[in-house]
Amino acid sequence: MASIVFKQALFRGVGLHSGRNASATVKLATAGSGITFELLDHGRAQIPALWTSVSSTNHCTTLADDVHRPVATVSTVEHLLAALHMCHIHDAVVEVEGPEIPILDGSSLPFVQGLRENGLSKERTHEKGDLLDPPPYSFIRVLQPVQATLGRQGTVGWLLPPPTNTGTVQRRPQLSLSVDVDFSHKSLPRRVVSGALHDSTFIEQVAAARTFTFEEEYDVLVKAGLVGGGSMENAILYDAQGVPMNEHGLRMKDEHAWHKMLDCVGDLTLAGLPIDGHYHAIKPGHGLNVRMVQHLMEDVNNHAIVRNGV
Repeated sequence: MASIVFKQALFRGVGLHSGRNASATVKLATAGSGITFELLDHGRAQIPALWTSVSSTNHCTTLADDVHRPVATVSTVEHLLAALHMCHIHDAVVEVEGPEIPILDGSSLPFVQGLRENGLSKERTHEKGDLLDPPPYSFIRVLQPVQATLGRQGTVGWLLPPPTNTGTVQRRPQLSLSVDVDFSHKSLPRRVVSGALHDSTFIEQVAAARTFTFEEEYDVLVKAGLVGGGSMENAILYDAQGVPMNEHGLRMKDEHAWHKMLDCVGDLTLAGLPIDGHYHAIKPGHGLNVRMVQHLMEDVNNHAIVRNGV
């Protein structure tokens, strides 16, 4: 849960994978400085939230600073990064105790609520709840279609340029997403969900979607040390028929697909600035999302950095 402190938000809980106590304190930073994780257990080693810092995408996104010995790492950053992005926070220091960001309830909702309650969120809304344009800041505009693939399981994604309006591109960044999620081999229906981050209803739905796993895979994950802190309080557990085993069921229809969307939002923040364009992914995962950001940023023909929103 978040405790109310002036201009910072403190989140305490357990790490999903390590099972160890963990905390993350979010503090606003100077405009243009980006998001940095400061690891208190590693002499305040600082790791920028960038695709170049990614060391693993195995069941979560892990960032590392290989300057330190032993290597300093922080795992499960994607849910907090998604919350920061949805609250229009692009410059912050996150002080971390423990090996990973606390899982809380398995979604981004407690992070979003904590950021709002503590006055960090830079969202602005009409009386009807519709989001106004975000404040001006630098962003990355997609200039041409970018494709990324991963493995041989049909995992593929595209980043596409933003739509044009009477020959000109909108001057503020707008990221829209569509994901094709197929767990039909696990008795979950294939689903395509979509939306845009300037839609407050979309944000609320994505933020609330919890992480999930399957009963048949649980023992394997336990033996691999990947769910030391997992429970029915912070994850959905599906049985062999694709039925949630949690006492209160799902929060929304197709919650598993919406959570995949949430992971996409979090991972795409690793570009370092908000992205102006559309992301479409088939069977997305952390590995594909990070590879997409890598392809976007490595080729200067794929993107343009628009400074200060002008």
